[in-house]
Amino acid sequence: MPLELRSRTATGTEASTVDRVRKRRRTLVAVGGLCVVWAAALIAAVPFYRLYDLRIYHNAIAGWLDGDDLYAYFQANNGLGFTYPPFGAFFLTPITAWPMWASGVLTTVAGVFALLACLYFIVAPFARERAWSVPVVVLTVGLAALAIEPVRQTLGYGQINLVLAAMVLADMAALRSGSKWAGLGIGLATAIKLTPALFIVYLLVARRWRAAAVATGTTLLAWGIAFAVAPGSSVTYWGAVFWNSARVGRADFTPNQSLAGFLARLYDRTDTPLLLWISFGLLMLVLGLTRALAAHKAGDELSAFAIIGLTANVISPISWSHHLVWAVPAVAVLVFNALERRSRWIGLAAVATYTLFVVSPIWFFDPWSNSHWTGGPLRVAAENSFAVAIIVLVAALPHSEPRRTRLPYPRRTLAA
Repeated sequence: MPLELRSRTATGTEASTVDRVRKRRRTLVAVGGLCVVWAAALIAAVPFYRLYDLRIYHNAIAGWLDGDDLYAYFQANNGLGFTYPPFGAFFLTPITAWPMWASGVLTTVAGVFALLACLYFIVAPFARERAWSVPVVVLTVGLAALAIEPVRQTLGYGQINLVLAAMVLADMAALRSGSKWAGLGIGLATAIKLTPALFIVYLLVARRWRAAAVATGTTLLAWGIAFAVAPGSSVTYWGAVFWNSARVGRADFTPNQSLAGFLARLYDRTDTPLLLWISFGLLMLVLGLTRALAAHKAGDELSAFAIIGLTANVISPISWSHHLVWAVPAVAVLVFNALERRSRWIGLAAVATYTLFVVSPIWFFDPWSNSHWTGGPLRVAAENSFAVAIIVLVAALPHSEPRRTRLPYPRRTLAA
């Protein structure tokens, strides 16, 4: 090789190395700055909600470990008690090893890591396709996600919704990679809290037989262990607590943004019109499964999982506003489709959905007034805005079209 060509090659290699080093430094600076902003946002936001739900978990499980009935505990200031299956108590037992303030710190850290894991599963493939820095994108999108009500309430109340969503989305990534362990996260999430069971139904409908078997087996094994260790609590839960939806609060309470809550407020009742709820609930279940199956066939598992998560929120008797964390992947799906299709309307839908969950108009009126029609149609629209939004998302959330190899010319031209 001529000396001049060698020197040019060496110079090009050195320049490339310098560019990579500079890019890494910029990425580290960006990640460090974003982490500082994250810490400031959490310190400002979490104390506002005072970890109400975590206090219930902590006190109920601590008393249970001392020999009390797990489901006999009720919080003094709001009358709420522990409502998860006994395996959920096993999962949360470590929080009782520390004082309440330390449990709050650890739960918040776990929630943050769960949110970052969710966002990694959601945005990493999209970022890699465009050669974007995955850590910077995840942290930046995470700051935007912190602002929406389901995320900020989950962290502020000490809830575990983000942890469960991370388990489910980990299975989405496992299905993409063809892992034999796909279904394990869904099974654990279902064993802890029942609503993720709809993902098992989705796996069956999508004919993911192995993943469905792993998820079902994991759930049954976890419940079996719980029954063997705590038979009394298991009998109490499955015999009484499971059937008592009023235990967690009235159906018409403003933060209950499920279909049942929407109908109760619409009819200005404390309970839900049963036959109407069952009829519309079955309709939403079929619609959600059908649309998720269509997304799966198109190869868009993110849209399919978002639709199933939102459908579970819709048909559940109680879906508090902090349960609606599946709004995060739903907004991501809208953004991805808006960019891929260059659709202004889908982009506007993404902005409107995100803004709705940030502004939280469900709290614009007094949530404890005697009538949900006080204030007229404007109050009805505001108070049920989350419920209407997730119903619309189940019915209309787009999915990416399957990517096929396209011929450079029309078939007729090739035939001629």
